[in-house]
Amino acid sequence: ALLAGPPQTTQSEAGIDPAWNELFELTDRVVHELLKRLAAQKAPVPEPGFELLGPTGTIVAAAELAWETLRMAVFLDTDNHDIQAFTEQGWTVFGCSSPEELTSITSFITSSAS
Repeated sequence: ALLAGPPQTTQSEAGIDPAWNELFELTDRVVHELLKRLAAQKAPVPEPGFELLGPTGTIVAAAELAWETLRMAVFLDTDNHDIQAFTEQGWTVFGCSSPEELTSITSFITSSAS
């Protein structure tokens, strides 16, 4: 599958886990720049469309991307009512609309995962 985005991403694709390529197909374009950065840093692969379960095992919220082991989730929209459910369960949450947020996410994941 071809990745949508600037052509400069092709040079680094050789060493990238195929799971990253699948993520580009499963996620909103808004997070693609973030995914490129994380893949380049060999960060752990997130789960797209992550569904958070409540105490009874029912789905209470969903995030665009999540790293369950890091208890960290990324949302397209910071007004999303699901954010509260994640924070109540002790998750760290981020929006992904600004360059500053992308940098914060990348820093959080690379420091937590190492």
